[in-house]
Amino acid sequence: MAAFGTYYIDSPTFTTATRVFTDAALTICAADGLYSDGVHYRQQTGCLLGPVVTCPACTTVCGTPISGSATDAGVYTVSFTVGTGTGAILITLTPGGTFIPVGVKATFDSIVYNKFSTTNFGYKGSTATSVPTFLGDTAADCGIVAGSPYNLETYPYSGGAFSASGLYVTRGVVAGQMQTTVGTPGASVLVVPKPLTGPISLQLEVIAPCKNSTFTLAAACPANLTGFQSTLTPALNSGAVCLLTPNITYYNAPVTGTAGSPGMYDWVFADVNGQFPVATSYGAGYYKWVNPLSPSGFSWFLLDSNSVVIGEGNCP
Repeated sequence: MAAFGTYYIDSPTFTTATRVFTDAALTICAADGLYSDGVHYRQQTGCLLGPVVTCPACTTVCGTPISGSATDAGVYTVSFTVGTGTGAILITLTPGGTFIPVGVKATFDSIVYNKFSTTNFGYKGSTATSVPTFLGDTAADCGIVAGSPYNLETYPYSGGAFSASGLYVTRGVVAGQMQTTVGTPGASVLVVPKPLTGPISLQLEVIAPCKNSTFTLAAACPANLTGFQSTLTPALNSGAVCLLTPNITYYNAPVTGTAGSPGMYDWVFADVNGQFPVATSYGAGYYKWVNPLSPSGFSWFLLDSNSVVIGEGNCP
């Protein structure tokens, strides 16, 4: 399987480069081997890149839903091509039937993302960094933490299906990763910000220590989040915030709401790329927003410290 890392080239694009380096100064040549930008691959030999070869089966185009059926325990991996567009990449994990817990993380531009907001329970994120968050029905947990660590076969996604690779990796699971719920969490949304044109490849890893897990994964192509008018800072209660005047644009990543109309468990950001959570910048609390569907024209939402909506109502 491919090993992801940060490399440097002597040209603006991989297809026109002549060499791959391991340092930004372009003084240390990368080892001989195959290198790919997620769309093409080339063989480097003696610090010289060979011909450009297109690898259509290497990645999946963003926006393509992927159904997984983990009949066997394993590590299921998908590489998405997300293009050069900017905005927020919304990754949605949807359970199939009884949601046997699986662990999920996304890696983009060498940063791991593992914080979800779920349709039925709101924020769910591992308390441990850079590792998958496990979502699913607590009753269907096969003893994941007790059985850790695991030696699991990898199943890369290619050609429309997950296929056994014959290669095995070790994965440990600690209690802080387990964010299971009493009942299914429902569709769960993770936000990956993409403020720049590159990179263009995103990797998803699904760890299924229990057999017979089923799920659907989708990584939407990057797009600007839709804005709405809101108060800049929070108030202590809905009565106080309804006396204020909305004076700034914030943006929601929908979980139960719609674009530009925040609903329960939606993410709320201060930018179109989903890079700056409002609660991180301005704090948790009550915010007033312009809602054309409210009788008064205004509504309020309660934001938690993760920048997820946990309450809502109309201003009188």
